[in-house]
Amino acid sequence: MKTVLRFALVSLLVVAVGPVFAQLAPVKQYECHKVAGAPPVIDGNYTEAEWAGSQWTGDFYGLRHSANNASYRGKVVDEQWRWRALWDDDCFYFLIEAGLRYLNPNGVLYSGDLVNPLTADDTGFAGWGTGRNVDFEVFIEPDWQEGDGFNDMEGNSPAYQLCYFPLKEDRTGDTIWAQSNFGIRGAEGPPFFNTGNVGGTYRLPGGWNPICDAAQAAAAGVKPFLLAAQPHFAPAGSQFEAFPVLEIAFPYSQFGFAALPDLDSMDQLDMFQENLIMLPDKAGGKYVLEGDEWLINITGYVDNVIALQGLTLITWNDMGEGGFHNYPRGIMKMVGPGAVVGISDWMMY
Repeated sequence: MKTVLRFALVSLLVVAVGPVFAQLAPVKQYECHKVAGAPPVIDGNYTEAEWAGSQWTGDFYGLRHSANNASYRGKVVDEQWRWRALWDDDCFYFLIEAGLRYLNPNGVLYSGDLVNPLTADDTGFAGWGTGRNVDFEVFIEPDWQEGDGFNDMEGNSPAYQLCYFPLKEDRTGDTIWAQSNFGIRGAEGPPFFNTGNVGGTYRLPGGWNPICDAAQAAAAGVKPFLLAAQPHFAPAGSQFEAFPVLEIAFPYSQFGFAALPDLDSMDQLDMFQENLIMLPDKAGGKYVLEGDEWLINITGYVDNVIALQGLTLITWNDMGEGGFHNYPRGIMKMVGPGAVVGISDWMMY
């Protein structure tokens, strides 16, 4: 009788959860090679020589906003989204490029007027325009297996999040929003998202504020965070309006206490220390070693051409129903320098 009941229970669980997991595409993996020579120049323009040893990823998936992703699961968008990455002993280097038919970043109206523009202290909030505005959003969870070991919402370690809204200039050359190509908008991370509870796990309030100023970074004993973007408008007659490029250098030294604001005022009683310091020093003073694995996902809002297909979000690694903060994320493995052949992201399972 116990055997029959146990079999019935297992069968019920399979029926209950089977359709949910069946809708997810397999998790992707990306091999991130170590820089062999000089690191890339972070200026919003790239060359193959600068990014030698890295490889572009493959397709992105289109999703619907909120909890309706499942009905569009597995559809690949026909915008030309792709990314590549490198690492060395100081930084993780990231490049993303997209072919967009309609380049209108969040917070910019059709008239060109700004909605809640970025302020001097980087607290401006962009208006949402799902299906009409585009952005890039990067989620990284360094050394996840040394943290909570979960690639799902049940884990204790959320990811660093960087939201970046592509630059917008009109055809007359007037700048709508630029801030010297080095503005960071909506960056978050330890002490994580501005909420008390996400996925059943406690979070400290606040936000991660990367230090970009070289003098301030030196005073804090860290390397400066570098970010640059260029819109790269397409030539006349192209089906695309622009091919925006975003380049980032994440210094490992900022993945810890140094870059956290007002740490002394925060209550750490309910937070595991390893979740606050997401990338501790390792043997020999290294932050990252060959063989380390990070979780990563790249997401964004699509332009209105793709939105007409019912796809308003875009993601490199397919994830569960909900917004950009969801899981699973892709797995990025740090490997040594060397040549790569072909598309270097693939399905793991």
